[in-house]
Amino acid sequence: MHTKTLCQFQSFSSQFTEEVDPNSIASDYFITIAPYIFPDAEKYHLVNFSEVIHLFLHGVLKQVSIRRCAAMFEQFAFYFPFKDVDKQIHLYLPDRLSESKERYPVLYMFDGHNLFFDEMATYGRSWDLLDFLGTYNKELIVVGIECSHEDGERLREYCPYSVDTAHFGQIDGYGDHFMDWLVNDLKPFIDDNYPTIAGREGTAIAGSSMGGLMAYYGGVVHNETFSKAAALSPAFGFCFDELVAELARQSIDQDTRLYLSFGDQEVNEGRLDQASYLEQAFLDRGGETYMHLAAGGDHSEATWAAQNHLYMDFLWH
Repeated sequence: MHTKTLCQFQSFSSQFTEEVDPNSIASDYFITIAPYIFPDAEKYHLVNFSEVIHLFLHGVLKQVSIRRCAAMFEQFAFYFPFKDVDKQIHLYLPDRLSESKERYPVLYMFDGHNLFFDEMATYGRSWDLLDFLGTYNKELIVVGIECSHEDGERLREYCPYSVDTAHFGQIDGYGDHFMDWLVNDLKPFIDDNYPTIAGREGTAIAGSSMGGLMAYYGGVVHNETFSKAAALSPAFGFCFDELVAELARQSIDQDTRLYLSFGDQEVNEGRLDQASYLEQAFLDRGGETYMHLAAGGDHSEATWAAQNHLYMDFLWH
């Protein structure tokens, strides 16, 4: 059973401030999500008024209502059996989903807590995807998967190989199991419960740093599932040799798109050489690539957020 916390955010023409009565905000600005999406209602726990008010007074929902005219955002737990844990899923849905019969492409992203709200982000700065998607010219569903916050666990979770590294020592990575779970468990659940374009032409994957490594790995190893991948500041150095060998074993469909990027303040010649090699190997296998070097960019959410339009356009247009 998957427990869901659901709410739909809806704002009107006026922007509200701290002086507005929160009781009126709860009644005027927030309604539960369209019931047709979740017909098996007993499985779900809807947000109650006290939770809504608590989130509003702590700034989370206020940010949403000011920035977006109408959006739906969900957060729920989904079981990851390999580690016997629940993974938090942060889900963005197009604002017309409850009224439309359309199906939407899906972008799976790592570090889901860093994507939408500054208040949830590890370092207090998100990718600003809620703002961006509110005005972007293509509607899509974004499935953000929150990483483990246990000491050192994110490295193992987002590394698809067991490797010995100079800085972190031995990393017993299980990113291959994590990606199998994403493809074989999480994706079918999303496709069964939301109006998605389920085929590979409507399915993309993206991430940054270790999440960028996983996005590249997923686009290569699960190319039958993902036709598009965006790897921002990818941590290729952890397992460069393994990736080279992996790419040689895999088939890449010629309609596959790969976006790669680094900030010029974070990268050295060695990392660029590795990325260039993996890009060329991807091209040689038949894929299409775009490499971006962000002027003044560093290894941060601000740099990655500044590329939202760039990687989205390359993946979807």
